[in-house]
Amino acid sequence: MIKIIKTKDRLILASIAGIIAAIISETILHFLNLLLSYMFEMQYINMPLLALELFLNVYPLSTHKIILGILTSFSMGGMYALLYLYTLDLTGWRYLWLKSIIVIVGSWFFFSAGLMSLLDIGQIYRDEPVSIAIFYFTHFIFATCLYFIIKLLGVNKSRH
Repeated sequence: MIKIIKTKDRLILASIAGIIAAIISETILHFLNLLLSYMFEMQYINMPLLALELFLNVYPLSTHKIILGILTSFSMGGMYALLYLYTLDLTGWRYLWLKSIIVIVGSWFFFSAGLMSLLDIGQIYRDEPVSIAIFYFTHFIFATCLYFIIKLLGVNKSRH
């Protein structure tokens, strides 16, 4: 029988949960891309490269940029998870799934609508409604995965 170790350390928990949720959601995004780019002849959406675009010009593509994009995406997943954990500690550990969706999708809306527009990042994705719907769905999947992982591995440290 597998013994699951729970942790009170928020940074470790956020790192583990964020990376696992990012791997799952980006894998689902990859398969959705294959299907929908074939059906709608749309631009292939690559979330790790879009995350890396915050820091440098990703084109022309190279192996080290792809690896750096994946690491950037994992880091962002960890930051989302840390924000979610602190929200739980502040507001209590009830309605975990709903809070996960609110924090993750709300943060995504802020960053995609605000920061990405301000920095003019990912313009080719923002021009296609299907891309926006896929990003929304992928962040919803990320939030759901994060909820399950935090519920499985996390310890309630809130005072509520």
